[in-house]
Amino acid sequence: MSYQSCAVEGLFVVRWGKSPSLPDVENYARDLAAARAKQGRPLVGLFIMPPDSAAPDDSFRKAQAKKLPEIMENLTYAVAVFEGTGFISSLKRSALVAILLLAPKKYSIHVRSTVEEALLFNPAGPINFDAKRTLAELKRRELC
Repeated sequence: MSYQSCAVEGLFVVRWGKSPSLPDVENYARDLAAARAKQGRPLVGLFIMPPDSAAPDDSFRKAQAKKLPEIMENLTYAVAVFEGTGFISSLKRSALVAILLLAPKKYSIHVRSTVEEALLFNPAGPINFDAKRTLAELKRRELC
């Protein structure tokens, strides 16, 4: 598994490792569905791509696009956080665009540069949880 995930009140987080792999799509989608069922409501999705993670390959992008309807039914919206700058970050953003172009319909997925921006300074939508406390918990778990 090339990611870490956790669910905290109202939020589901995926932090990608160095190289996303095809089975990860199915695995985190299952984790997300279980988290939503446990919390009893759609969650905010936070997908963090650290500077050292690779852009996903074509097979991953296609699988992600195919699974997007199932993933998004468990979320109110999603935020992709691309940490770092430069060419690699741009490449990962392009991969997200490719996934969205392959998806069967439009979804509410927003891009931010940091987790702080996503949760505190410029949230993409309503946040029904204590963002400062959640950020502290994510830092404690070393997810951001």
